[in-house]
Amino acid sequence: MAKRQREKRLRSVGARAQKLIKAIEALDHTGFFDSALEPQMRRAGTSLLKTEITAAKRRRDGAISWMVDLAEVFNGSEYESANGKKRKPPPDKATRYYLVMLDLGAIFELVSGEEPRRRVDFDSGKTYGPFADFAAVVWLVVFGNIRGLSYAVRVWADEMTHQRKLAEAAVSEATSLASRDLSVAERDAIENRFGAYSSFVANIQFRHPDLWRRIRRMPP
Repeated sequence: MAKRQREKRLRSVGARAQKLIKAIEALDHTGFFDSALEPQMRRAGTSLLKTEITAAKRRRDGAISWMVDLAEVFNGSEYESANGKKRKPPPDKATRYYLVMLDLGAIFELVSGEEPRRRVDFDSGKTYGPFADFAAVVWLVVFGNIRGLSYAVRVWADEMTHQRKLAEAAVSEATSLASRDLSVAERDAIENRFGAYSSFVANIQFRHPDLWRRIRRMPP
């Protein structure tokens, strides 16, 4: 009786861990960064500009890795499925394309070491360049044709530009408030609150930390 009760409670822990992992994966880049930064600020009693970002990320990532183990060991995902879960409505086309390109951009940068960029031929209006070529190959395999690719790249690039402008404005405001030039660490802390984060890369980082470390050590 006691064993069955204990196993039931452990399955419940696994299920709750799985739900929390999915909630974290659903965060945008700013929310994901804040999930590391703000608890670290609370623990250390420091301000935004004096909080150690590396320690904050390490603490968050260790907690997520432990939760992944909990969910897998105690069958949290199976427990959740057995209890039923409503499917999310499909995203609109622009959102779907943006998320696909976000992952492709992260993969491109991971394997090539180059920042993905949108380049446009002003005579033809066509998208070109290393990232466009890479995306076209994957797009063709996934969708069977390259229709919508240029639109997807534009949606992605527009959002990246928007996030970059928000980050620049935040850095400018912080510089004005501090009445001095910000350090590299301070700029990074602010800029990391903006932008987007690939869920594909996050999945590798959190669920397969050994693979992630090997990938990061590989030369492009």
